[in-house]
Amino acid sequence: MAHFPILRSEIILGQYRLTGDMNKVTIARTMQDLDNTTFPATFKARMPGLSDGQIGMAGLIDLTDDGQDEILFGNMALSNIPILIGLDGMADFDRVKLGKIQQGQYQSGGNVGGRAEWSADGRISSNVLTDGNIMAVGTKTGTFNGTWRDLGALSATQRITAQIHATAKTVFTSAVFKLQSADDAIGTNVTDRLTFTTVTGLTSEQKTLAGAVTQTFWRIMASAFTGTNLTIYTAAGISGL
Repeated sequence: MAHFPILRSEIILGQYRLTGDMNKVTIARTMQDLDNTTFPATFKARMPGLSDGQIGMAGLIDLTDDGQDEILFGNMALSNIPILIGLDGMADFDRVKLGKIQQGQYQSGGNVGGRAEWSADGRISSNVLTDGNIMAVGTKTGTFNGTWRDLGALSATQRITAQIHATAKTVFTSAVFKLQSADDAIGTNVTDRLTFTTVTGLTSEQKTLAGAVTQTFWRIMASAFTGTNLTIYTAAGISGL
């Protein structure tokens, strides 16, 4: 789908799914321009400087325990929070952006008789947001092997970034999740590439692997699982170093 209305955007910030309290999301990328003018000159010359990125979000206030207000108020100024953004949903293999941010602003309130609203923004902690895809999502009840996806090989100047967000659980003890690669869609020569820290509760993590990797198919799987169920969102994407 080339064009679409903003109807089902999602944001997962750390271990929190903000979607139900959110009605606006923006992603901005900027690059500093540095003066490169020397004699003789009749026009300014410029060269590119540092890149930056900002994520904005807004919605309606939720004051319940572990609700949106508590989440965003508690995250103020924390660095390297994994964030996962789906502008058109987060179903299996949906296109998403993933990275780490530092939350820099949170506002809440409104006018008398009006809606209680909030807005927040954060800047990337390091590196640009990575374009990727949802790799495994939903409520898991035991070990599983995700679907092999042809994301491509990694050159020596590329890396793959993967995230996991555990957002809900029931009588859960622990689980081990891995990013694996293979030669084809049936898992020939499967190789462990990234192992997330053992999940023991609601949490999030981002890990990266630098190339080169010649295998082109990738999946997320759970090699160990103890508990009734755990709701996860995972994603992976390839970018330059």
